Amino acid sequence: MGRRLRSAVPAAFGLLLAWTATAQAHGGGPTGTQTGNLSFLDPAPAGISYEWTLLMARGQKAEVVYFVGAKSWNEPLQPEGLKGWTHWSNWIALELVRPAKVKITVQRQQGVVINSGGTASVARYALVPAVSVYRGWDETTEFEAHVYNSAGNFWSTIEYMGSNIDRKGRGKVTYKAKLPAGHYSIVIGGNPPSRGAASNYPAEDCDPVDPICYQYTGFHGYRASINVR
Repeated sequence: MGRRLRSAVPAAFGLLLAWTATAQAHGGGPTGTQTGNLSFLDPAPAGISYEWTLLMARGQKAEVVYFVGAKSWNEPLQPEGLKGWTHWSNWIALELVRPAKVKITVQRQQGVVINSGGTASVARYALVPAVSVYRGWDETTEFEAHVYNSAGNFWSTIEYMGSNIDRKGRGKVTYKAKLPAGHYSIVIGGNPPSRGAASNYPAEDCDPVDPICYQYTGFHGYRASINVR
């Protein structure tokens, strides 16, 4: 189990599809610390491979558009306590400059383009989103696990704080918390309704024309917004 390098995963994961960030610096000026910065970068060379690093203060909002695996937050074939699939989920390294109320909203997004090996395709539009938040960044461990605990602790360098899932299948989920200043890890993934036994889930190479195959396999587009107040 090695660290996830972008060059080692499907080429589709190496492209930032779209992002917007609105930032009004509070206490910073042209020569001061600017906040609300969003970068398509990992904050450190070790540990979990974050898709984005985000620096925020109160009164700011950031937004990203990307894609994740259909069951990336809750893979039925994986053991209890390790249902998350690290490489098919998306990770955000958030730094809060000051204590704030944080609202994270993730919803399915139509028309997200995937560019894999020079070939463009459109991500599916049936994500049942889920989001988890951990205290700290994993930036010191040498290797990254292929799986993670989406509803509890799994890595000694980060501490599970909470999660929320789309229980009604509406394609939208929100997580709210009042957080002190510091580092936080946000993970976004897919969590479609349980189908019971593992044999009831479609294979990854199933026909996407079938509605169950379409929802439970492949990559699905999402839009995530983070509001700090």
